[in-house]
Amino acid sequence: MNAIIAGAGLGGLCAAAGLRRAGVRVLVLERDTGLVSRPQGYRININLTGDAALRACLPESHFALYRETAHRQVDASVDIFGTDLKHLLHRTSDGSGSEPAPSAVDRATLRAILLDAAKLDAARLDAKDVRFGCEVVDVNSCAEGVEVHLSDGSRLRTDLLVAADGAHSALRRRLLPGKDPEPLGTVAIYGRAPLDPAALTWLPRGVIDQRFVGVTDAAGTTLALGAWYPRRVPAEAASERAPRLKLPPTDPYVMWVLLAPAEAVPGSEARPETLHRFALAAVSGWEPAATRFVRDANVSDTFRITLRAMTSVPSWATGRVTFLGDAIHAMSPAGGEGANTALADAASLVSFLQADGLVGLAAYERDLRERAQAALDRSVNYGRAAAPVVPTHV
Repeated sequence: MNAIIAGAGLGGLCAAAGLRRAGVRVLVLERDTGLVSRPQGYRININLTGDAALRACLPESHFALYRETAHRQVDASVDIFGTDLKHLLHRTSDGSGSEPAPSAVDRATLRAILLDAAKLDAARLDAKDVRFGCEVVDVNSCAEGVEVHLSDGSRLRTDLLVAADGAHSALRRRLLPGKDPEPLGTVAIYGRAPLDPAALTWLPRGVIDQRFVGVTDAAGTTLALGAWYPRRVPAEAASERAPRLKLPPTDPYVMWVLLAPAEAVPGSEARPETLHRFALAAVSGWEPAATRFVRDANVSDTFRITLRAMTSVPSWATGRVTFLGDAIHAMSPAGGEGANTALADAASLVSFLQADGLVGLAAYERDLRERAQAALDRSVNYGRAAAPVVPTHV
């Protein structure tokens, strides 16, 4: 079987790695020019579902590398504080199973691990099985399968096309018009500050030990803090587990995310300096210890995302084009559900195709709709403006 995956995000690359292990010839096409051509986030919580999906799709060496470069989290609990640092709430893990929720990862590090695992042949470092700067814009059925149209006018034929091209999916807009995610009325401003363990003493248990810490005011403006302090130095772990892989040089950090009403936040063209000034002003009356990571941030790393989500998973006719991840079930990243659901999509797709070939697509799509709808329902309030709910995953 031949397959083309449109999109080299976490879900698309995870699917590519799993399908390659299952013997499928895969080509990944990504519209961005490279892995870090635009800001997409820093720290991502990986829950039990996402961890199981990575285990199913990755070679043992790359799964071990993902685990070793994850945050050294002690438990999956969450503490919520008021702006005066009065303790408001303690939440234990909401995962299931006998083991604790695994931890958090650095997005760029995990994506590099997935990209390496998705390559066709470890000996062919110049293999073109993952191509950047290639946007899929349309698809037509043909006698041999499907004909995939690229933005440069070229066309490719394949047995199966997987649309994993994100929340702004060109393929979803082409095949399912009117099914775009809707704005939630909230903007998330992301930033990060260098991790200095001595700066964490104001917390009873610290952002290093826990899944994340939240600080929130009465109006619903929320500052979420989460550390990435990997169990091993990534470069050292990669030299042992996947010697050809050069992971991006990233020092430990604390990610901060400010959730605020969209109408109050500078627009999408705002520069990092403008967004950082806004974040500082938004928390200016809070206890200084609660906002020190915003003050100490690397200003150039600041960016914003308008939170969008679907209310339900669309239906489509089963054929030789299927969907995966945010392309079909976009949800608020503040809820921490999107990435893990996309990884679960990848593992599910691999499992059904491996068992039944293209006939298994119908079962995969039923499974996707059920899982993704449950995730959408869980995340529905995470990013809404002025909501008193602090996200349980960052």
